[in-house]
Amino acid sequence: MGVTESGVYKVPSSFLSSNSILPAGADSRNLQIRGYGGGMVPEANSIARPQDLPQLAIQVVGEADGRLDATDYVLFYAQGPDALAYNPENGWFSHQKNIYSDTAYYFIGVGTQPGLRQTQAVNEGLSHPAINSYEAVEVYEKDEVNIISSGRRWFGDAFGLTGSRQYTTALQELTEGTVRLRTAFINTNRSAVTFMVSINGQPQQEISIRHTIDYQYAEKGWIGEKESLVTSSAFGGTAPLQLQIAMSGGNTGNKAYLDYYLLQAPARLRYRGRQLRFLSPGSLNHSAVTYQLADAPAHLQVWDISNPQQPMAQEASLQNKQLLFGSGSSELKTFLAFTPADAPAPVLFGAVANQNLRADLQPQLLLVTHPSLLAEAQRLADFRSSHDGLAVKVVTTHQVYNEFSSGRQDVAAIRDYVRYLHQEGGGRLRYLLLFGRGYYDYKGRTTSPFNMVPLYESYNSVHPINSYASDDFYGFLEEQEGDWTENENGNQSLEIGIGRLPVVTPAEARQVVDKLIRYSSEPATLGNWRQRLLFVADDEDGNVHQLDAEQLARLATTSNPLYAPRKIYVDAYPKIITANSQTSPGAQKALRDAIDQGALIVNFTGHGSHRFWTFENIFSKSIAENLQNRNKLPLFVTATCEFGLHDGELRSGAESLILNPAGGAIGLLTTARPVFTFSNLKINTAFYRYAFPSATGETLRLGDISRLTKNEGVPETGVYNRNFVLLGDPSMQLAYPKQPIALTSITGAAATEALDTLKAYERVRIEGIIKSPNHDGADTGFNGTLLATVYDKSDQLRTLGQTDPAMSYSQRQNVLHRGEATVKNGSFFFEMVVPKNIRYETGFGRIELYATHQDGRRDAAGASDEIKIGGSAAGKTADRTPPHIQLYLNDTTFQSGHPVAAQAVLLAKLQDENGINISYSVPGQNIEAVLNDTSTFILNDYYTSTKGNYKEGWLRFPLYNLPPGRHSISFQAWDTHGNGSRQLIEFVVPGSDGISISSARNYPNPLREETNFAITHSRAGDDLEVDLLVYGLDGRVYQRYRHNAVAASGTLHLPAPGIDNKNLHPGIYVFKVVVRSLSDGSVAERAEKLVILK
Repeated sequence: MGVTESGVYKVPSSFLSSNSILPAGADSRNLQIRGYGGGMVPEANSIARPQDLPQLAIQVVGEADGRLDATDYVLFYAQGPDALAYNPENGWFSHQKNIYSDTAYYFIGVGTQPGLRQTQAVNEGLSHPAINSYEAVEVYEKDEVNIISSGRRWFGDAFGLTGSRQYTTALQELTEGTVRLRTAFINTNRSAVTFMVSINGQPQQEISIRHTIDYQYAEKGWIGEKESLVTSSAFGGTAPLQLQIAMSGGNTGNKAYLDYYLLQAPARLRYRGRQLRFLSPGSLNHSAVTYQLADAPAHLQVWDISNPQQPMAQEASLQNKQLLFGSGSSELKTFLAFTPADAPAPVLFGAVANQNLRADLQPQLLLVTHPSLLAEAQRLADFRSSHDGLAVKVVTTHQVYNEFSSGRQDVAAIRDYVRYLHQEGGGRLRYLLLFGRGYYDYKGRTTSPFNMVPLYESYNSVHPINSYASDDFYGFLEEQEGDWTENENGNQSLEIGIGRLPVVTPAEARQVVDKLIRYSSEPATLGNWRQRLLFVADDEDGNVHQLDAEQLARLATTSNPLYAPRKIYVDAYPKIITANSQTSPGAQKALRDAIDQGALIVNFTGHGSHRFWTFENIFSKSIAENLQNRNKLPLFVTATCEFGLHDGELRSGAESLILNPAGGAIGLLTTARPVFTFSNLKINTAFYRYAFPSATGETLRLGDISRLTKNEGVPETGVYNRNFVLLGDPSMQLAYPKQPIALTSITGAAATEALDTLKAYERVRIEGIIKSPNHDGADTGFNGTLLATVYDKSDQLRTLGQTDPAMSYSQRQNVLHRGEATVKNGSFFFEMVVPKNIRYETGFGRIELYATHQDGRRDAAGASDEIKIGGSAAGKTADRTPPHIQLYLNDTTFQSGHPVAAQAVLLAKLQDENGINISYSVPGQNIEAVLNDTSTFILNDYYTSTKGNYKEGWLRFPLYNLPPGRHSISFQAWDTHGNGSRQLIEFVVPGSDGISISSARNYPNPLREETNFAITHSRAGDDLEVDLLVYGLDGRVYQRYRHNAVAASGTLHLPAPGIDNKNLHPGIYVFKVVVRSLSDGSVAERAEKLVILK
């Protein structure tokens, strides 16, 4: 049951019987009501709260006869969703608007024991000092406007175009005392404003509020609050007080708002035909008092609601329309006067299944999901249980609310449940996955249905940086934590790893769960991309972002040589600068290609927004939506502003990466709000201290990494790093290779002598082993395939200095060999010819090794940076024969000139006695494809030699968004000795409108000796290829004709010589015509009946 305000509510017997709570004639003495309202669940862990749903003391009228009759009913006191409290120390009421719910919920049912019933408070006499006034209060607060779509503070009535407003209050018949007024406003204008607040036309407050400034990261509104006191004698008469608010200043539009007003005053204690809540501060001056409630009708009841869970019926006497009762006043008491006939009924919300979340203390992973996403959350939980061996529990938000916040939404309820599991389970709980998107609007005031699993919104609701959303709140589980101070002193520690999947619909949830399961279990996801780290950096700001990326790359790889960094720095690529924009097509393409090729982690530092990275827009939401890297999903770490916004009205780029079913990201450690460079670096640095398996072999899960990262990276940065959030499954492990690989020897091709240096033109043999998981010798049970990549020395590069001074950095980019080898009983070898295109000074190169077991479930990796490369081999054999090239599209059945879709894959088989050159060191000797003589692609990174044979291999390169029409690709490749060759392939991409056949007939029909065909189509003037096929009823093709029509007419008339030859006996046949456009490859076909007579 739900109520929207505090008061006594009435449940008639018909309500109980019609909703199958208690049938007519049943014994109602076991009827119970449980629950509570009165504000939000306390955020501070140290504040006491109900440990279970408290049972209310209720009044059941008519239950004495032991049966539920038609005239029976239940009365109970319910606190509404908001809180209102009086402070005798300062004389002020305080109120708390419930930011999560406008309804408080209560549960009614039949228990196994008699329900708690109301007791009576004794009338302690009528001779005590009289109380005939009370402290009346009115709170007006409408939460309708959120200034920056962030934070928990909303505002109400607008001022500007509306210059003044008047409010008729419920406060009337004032008695002697003080009128108190508290107001709060916000100004978002570019000019200052002044609010004048009057009561009954008498000015009480003047509140001047400063203007905002036109700066992206400035305060978007300034709040003015004021309290004022005035004697009640200033307002004569008995009419309700009128509150007037007028604003002056401002510029245009309604850009200033009332937050709330609280008005309180002493008023005559008189019943006015509606429920009356009253307390009298003056009662505290006496040990006991007599209350005199005027204009009391018959049947008026007074309840003592000082303890709202156990209100007592106050014994009283009615004399001359006054309800009189005496009560002790050693403490301030609160009463409620009402008549049962006027008590409203609560709203029924439906049956609730029995539950006991506290009974299961075993989970290591807890999934909290929106009910609509439960099936997919359970599917992921089942996978983590079976695949990862974790104890997993799935609960819905509603289940948590029912048990920990009396049914209403509250982030502290989720935190309390998490804390209960963590404490009572002895710290067994390690991970919390919030399965559903969060939204800054908890109450559905906007049109977007995004509030699936709520997140913590800050108190600050006006500053773009200091206002934030965070899931860290759910991990503050220690006794002194929870009450989050939003400054540098509020750095509480996380006790568990927390992640969120920002899904909204079951379809989104299904796609994301599919990705997570695939990432952790599918053989297709194995690959040496798991050894790559991609560092992307913006320019500007004195190169700080690129310098930070350099520092992070060194940190990540110095202690983890298994992983190889690749760097894409914006200033390393030419910009196109116009009056209104700047772009960097080269950087954008390099980043897209690197993501397609795969990386374990993609790390970006620099400027950004929820839609893009860098002012040059090198990565964007639209790119994220179109990635097709489903088998090579990286974890993105984005140290930039707002890219991970996941509680707004628009879906962010980070969300697009997670939700993309064909690729994108497996997760992100990303920022939900604007951030600072210094705090980014701090948390980014902490991340790389924990991101990789330790020397002891311990492999952390994402939740562990993010928890340790936050706990180390947040201190001294205040709230800024609370903006970092893990969008992903915290129980997932990154796709680290599972076993190590070690080199055992490097020799000449004859394997007779060890080599200490690899030299140009030299044929070498490299051997090694797959080590067992405990690093103890070769794993003789490992059989499969090895991919070996040999790099030249690191290149010393410089950025272009287009915005800031040029900067030096190193990158190992020159690949000398990439090929496959067989792993047998844990051992392998491969051969290669060192290309002539190396840097000839001697220095340290790198060999990367990656292997997959034949079962598709295990992999291994290794690397060495201690391989010397340089110089030229003596006695090299001359080679003047260029490589052999075979080109296809999509598969090897393709023939040049045939149609393909707008997305295709270029396939090239390359063969050469000394292998194919994939080194970049000599310009012009790259593997290169030129599309339509205009677009050039360097494809060295896409070639791999075949298993055990460095002399041949395959290249696979994806082509995206090919426009309709005829195309050609000129392809060039070189061998390791510098011989080149070229090959051409042509293809057609059909147009979107295609080609159609409106009619196809033959004449005469039936025929005896010959016939002609008339084909009407939609491509008059186009060059067409037409195939005619004649089928028997047995499905065999008996005749086939091909015609070519140049600048075809709208109807083609085609002969069919020999149609009556001996292969065709009299009977019924089917002819099919297939028309293909030679301009764009589109195809149409149509079939009709053909009859041959004797």
